[in-house]
Amino acid sequence: MRSIFLAIALLIVGARAAPAQIRNCMETAKTQFDLTRCSSQELQTANRKMTAAYNAVMCHQDAEGKETLTASQRAFEAFRKADCAFWGGSGSISAMNANLCAADLANKRAAELDTW
Repeated sequence: MRSIFLAIALLIVGARAAPAQIRNCMETAKTQFDLTRCSSQELQTANRKMTAAYNAVMCHQDAEGKETLTASQRAFEAFRKADCAFWGGSGSISAMNANLCAADLANKRAAELDTW
């Protein structure tokens, strides 16, 4: 059963995108609660990475650039919330799925901001 949850989690995040720490956490998890905790940790890490990338870009912007970047980030957050609510689904694994979806999108947003 645990291997099914791990397979689902890695499909959502993408096996090549999942850092070793989340894979290890998911592999050693014994319950759905543990899996959800692992996904929550991954989301926190991804959010910190995205925030750092956002702040790094923001500090170089003039007033107009700051306004545009803020609007862009708000639109991204709205999209992420809606998209991950859909992909999260329902049932006992919905929180884990939503966390992994949000982490994946945050990592992609951070990478995008890092190219600035």
